[in-house]
Amino acid sequence: MVDIGHDPGYGYNKSAVDIDGNIYYEKDNSVVAWSAEASVGAIKFEGKYWHVGKAAFLRKNQIEITNHDILEQYQPLFLLHMLKKLGIDPDSVGTIATGLSLAHESRAESFKNRLTSFEANDRMYHFNIEIVAQAVGAKYVIDDFDERPENYAIFDIGSNTLDALVVIDGEIQEGSRFGTDNRGVFTVARTLQQHLVDIGVGSVSLPESMKILETGSIKLYGVEHDLANAVEEIKSKYTNELMSYIDSRWNSELRILDSIIFVGGGSHFLDENLMQPHFMIPTNPEYFNAVGNLRSVERTRISAKAKVMA
Repeated sequence: MVDIGHDPGYGYNKSAVDIDGNIYYEKDNSVVAWSAEASVGAIKFEGKYWHVGKAAFLRKNQIEITNHDILEQYQPLFLLHMLKKLGIDPDSVGTIATGLSLAHESRAESFKNRLTSFEANDRMYHFNIEIVAQAVGAKYVIDDFDERPENYAIFDIGSNTLDALVVIDGEIQEGSRFGTDNRGVFTVARTLQQHLVDIGVGSVSLPESMKILETGSIKLYGVEHDLANAVEEIKSKYTNELMSYIDSRWNSELRILDSIIFVGGGSHFLDENLMQPHFMIPTNPEYFNAVGNLRSVERTRISAKAKVMA
């Protein structure tokens, strides 16, 4: 059986798997598009045929993932899509550990139930689902660092959410975990959306805006528009606002820490020139939760085995 670490999000879904000691991970845009008729690559689900991720971009009837209700509703589609991208047979899956922001902790049971059992492609799927709080998975990855700080904070910047926790002497501090909406990278994407309207480029969707943030340009009617300067200005503004928020919310705790570690897909959109010296963004920060959630399954299994042997 193969375990999966999954990190759902409004902007992207990411998954990781350990095969013979090697970690493989994939991601795709959190976009779905439906059709009343079957087509190549579509998933039959709840009376319609669905394309998922990049395959949904150029299709009609797109649905953007802009809140938790929508994320939960279409999460079975994203899960099947990510298993396909990883090349994993759904029938060979052991446990899937999926993340959830503390901002939506009250929805953990319904989110778990949505993925535990569902019908798609004219068959039933059944999965063993574990819920891991966002940022906790990232801590498990940091535990494997060759050189890691003993006292640090993790700030996990998602598409819409910001989650945080504090670690002292290698242990998560009770009461330090925190999650909130409307502090993620969608803030940057929406600012860019408005900027494009203001300069006469026109309206773009949130997924399109996220893509522009990554590439620094947009192609319309065959013409490439360079938006690199505007993107950098918007990123700098977001970084300043986020740093001010973090400082006002956690100033007393952060002063005693060795390091502040930023993970999650949103950490790519921070301007490192505006960050303090002890702030850090590790390599591949967007996959820390997917890989860390996978590590949580391994830890649970080891702990259970130790109890049996005791």
